[in-house]
Amino acid sequence: QRYRDILREQVRDYVEREYLLHAEGRNRQFMEEILSKTRLNNIERHYLGRVHELIQKMARKLAARYSRKQRSTKRGQLNMGRTLRSSAATDGVLFNTHWRKTRRKKPQIIAVCDVSGSVAAYAKFLLMFLYSLQDVLPKVRSFAFSSHMGEVSDLFKEHELEKAIELVNWKYG
Repeated sequence: QRYRDILREQVRDYVEREYLLHAEGRNRQFMEEILSKTRLNNIERHYLGRVHELIQKMARKLAARYSRKQRSTKRGQLNMGRTLRSSAATDGVLFNTHWRKTRRKKPQIIAVCDVSGSVAAYAKFLLMFLYSLQDVLPKVRSFAFSSHMGEVSDLFKEHELEKAIELVNWKYG
């Protein structure tokens, strides 16, 4: 039964690779759908550009969905001092009320990624996703670990994608 399971796994991998090979000539949407459903370790190197485009699209959707929108109807607390000072001109009748503005903190994302060899394909996907989030969201801090942990946000800001992932794997993997 173990050999049968191994054979099934090998056949599934072979079929996915062949499917990617023959689907390359189809339209872009069909290819994106196939790449999004394929296992990460079965995606070949020359498809990584398209995978990176998909990841950027996912990052933009995430940023658009969870970005804070300004609402003019929500007010803060009543600013009594300013309201009373402005009402002095009208003999203390409160015509204009002044409100304290509520401070909206932008969301901050902190991600921790395991870059050990056993999860290399998934770690590369997550690192590509975090690299894309750096461009879209203002506060993204990324950490990587295998035997020790360190922040990799600066590497993403300073280097291109492939170089940054290579440096993260070399330094922490």
